Amino acid sequence: MNILKKISHIIDTINATLGKIAIVAIFLATIISAGNALFRYAFNMSSNGMLEVQWYLFAAVFLLGSGYTYLKDQHIRIDIISNRFSPKVKATMEIIGIVFFLFPAFTMLFYLTIGPAISSWQIWEMSSNPGGLPRAPIKALLPVGMFFLILQGVSELCKAIITLRTSNDIAKHSEQQQQC
Repeated sequence: MNILKKISHIIDTINATLGKIAIVAIFLATIISAGNALFRYAFNMSSNGMLEVQWYLFAAVFLLGSGYTYLKDQHIRIDIISNRFSPKVKATMEIIGIVFFLFPAFTMLFYLTIGPAISSWQIWEMSSNPGGLPRAPIKALLPVGMFFLILQGVSELCKAIITLRTSNDIAKHSEQQQQC
């Protein structure tokens, strides 16, 4: 049981850190967006590169923040139904969801995005917009985001197994882990 807790804690810490990076990306995207609007309307100046930075940051928020969102149990669930079940039934449902839905779907997405990301780095793919940015860094975030969501699935799987094997509620264990 201790090994499952350690694995879960390490993964939770990684995704909590990525969540903080996503929060900074939101702040930076907001500042850049305001700056773009100011320069466009006040000085009649615009930059495709800055617009693309804004898009890249927005993508980073979703891709790096997906594992963090799962850690914080903020992904969409049917709480009206699941709140009526015992912790052990919830844990069983979580295991089924992770093993039969999350792992296959996001492993496939990881597999489908890794090739284009590597190709983009190999040719140093650039935006077709004048003054645009390289595409390789943002394409690399696609498999990275999938990987960290899968990793958080491993953490949640560990927590669900702990719940089934002990009398600990998965929510209580998650709250303790989220203090990282």
